[in-house]
Amino acid sequence: MKKIVIIIIVVVLAISVGAYLYLSVRKTKDFEPQIKAKLAQLVKDASNGLYKLDMEHIEIDITAASVRAKNVLLSVDSVRMLELEKRNLLGNDTYEIVLQEINLQGLSAIELLNGKDIDLAKLTLDSPQIKIIHKTRKVNLNDTANLYEKLSAHHQSYSIGNLLLNNIQLTLVNLDKNKTVSSLKNVSASFTDIKIDSTTTDDSTRFLFARDAVIYVKGFKQVTQEKRYHFNIDSIALRPQDGTMQFYDLTLKPEGSKEEFSNLIKFQQDRYDIKIKKGTVKNLNWFSLLADEGLYGDELTAEGTTINIYHDRSLPSGPPKSNNFPHQLLMNAAIPVSIKKILLRNTMVSYEEFNPKSMHTGVVSFSNVNGEISNVTNLKEEIAQNPFTVITASADFLNEGKLDAVFRFDLANANAGNFSVDATLGNMEGAALNKITEGLALIKIKSVTVDQLKMQIKGSNKSATGNVKFAYHDLEFDILKNDEGELKKRGLFSFIANKLIVNKSNPGKKGGQPKEVAVTQQHDPHRSFFNLIWKTLQAGIIKTVK
Repeated sequence: MKKIVIIIIVVVLAISVGAYLYLSVRKTKDFEPQIKAKLAQLVKDASNGLYKLDMEHIEIDITAASVRAKNVLLSVDSVRMLELEKRNLLGNDTYEIVLQEINLQGLSAIELLNGKDIDLAKLTLDSPQIKIIHKTRKVNLNDTANLYEKLSAHHQSYSIGNLLLNNIQLTLVNLDKNKTVSSLKNVSASFTDIKIDSTTTDDSTRFLFARDAVIYVKGFKQVTQEKRYHFNIDSIALRPQDGTMQFYDLTLKPEGSKEEFSNLIKFQQDRYDIKIKKGTVKNLNWFSLLADEGLYGDELTAEGTTINIYHDRSLPSGPPKSNNFPHQLLMNAAIPVSIKKILLRNTMVSYEEFNPKSMHTGVVSFSNVNGEISNVTNLKEEIAQNPFTVITASADFLNEGKLDAVFRFDLANANAGNFSVDATLGNMEGAALNKITEGLALIKIKSVTVDQLKMQIKGSNKSATGNVKFAYHDLEFDILKNDEGELKKRGLFSFIANKLIVNKSNPGKKGGQPKEVAVTQQHDPHRSFFNLIWKTLQAGIIKTVK
């Protein structure tokens, strides 16, 4: 996009010079071919001979102070491109631009006749077709003449008050990957206070000589390769001068209802439904992202996020799953990733699982999630400096208890799946747990007060070990059975369990200390990372309660 705008500026300036020439000798229409030749020469000079400019027609309205050029084509001189490439003077990106029409407003005839300055109030480009061809090359940075130096032979300074590009059709072809990796429509861009002179050539506060720039994408839509999800973003606003990007209403929507989605898959897998109301990325390398060369940024903030996960256990388990822990997915990502920090603000996460034994679902929910994920990377050199991705978060568990958790993922030993979790759940009334236990465990809790639940575990691909402390009192529950889709109490089993099997409290005596139990849980290779966490915690709770 950077070079695109530079090239467009050159085209605009070329047309402006043509306007000056036309106004100077406007005695015959036959001069139009010479105008076009002059414009083509200016573009050639500014691009070191790489680009050719062709246009069908130029119209100049002196009274309205405007210039209009129709059917403008900027293309690459293939012979010159080979010459520049051999001399390492060709950059990584070349461009093809098609413009049906260019409208320049605010031309000053006096300035044009003066022959020194070009000063445009407003330039509007509608429906430009821009194609970027990307290939990594060696570039000789010692070939130095900048854009202003190449143009200064024609004029002293150039300025555009406002440059608007509407409805851009942008295609990016990455020859390094031998494919088209991005194709965007409905892209718009606005550049304010563009100035090219001796004072702005090295001005780091400007982007493409503009004081302010915004690139805007409306209605981005994509279907995943397996056609099970629709990925949409309502709008994206990029400020390239500082690498800040904001996006609004991002959604990852599964195909069909939960039942319809289950019919699309052969084996058990999680179904995701994700929405992010607003996201902000600082210092984003947006061109690398478009070119499918990596996701690089300093900080990502996600606000108003909801993540709903559904799992249908009535489907076959399928083959064992490998490398599906969070840090293993990161290490095996298709592109390089490096984000120093991800901030979660006002996030809601829910996990719903259908149990064919109960014919009901259990729901685990975490609301008001706020936290930080640090060192999200799969780059070897960054992992050598810091081998851990750390998640620190707090949440309301089932809208009742306060949960604090820290996850540490060992990136240097991701193949083994090494991780650790420290989590603490504060005081809550246990009746809320029925959202989980009735559907998944066929247990209805009549009463219990959770004083504290604490877990410290370490794990890998094979298992998890650690300690669980579950402090509670006044436990009483019913054991349920599925009776033609309706959950009913098993009276005898419930009586025996409450009277003879479980401890009603931990600690068992007033004034005593709650016991802490050691746990070991093998990892079912058919299940997910979070299933291992849940099974380990469940083992500790059962060991305490019995």
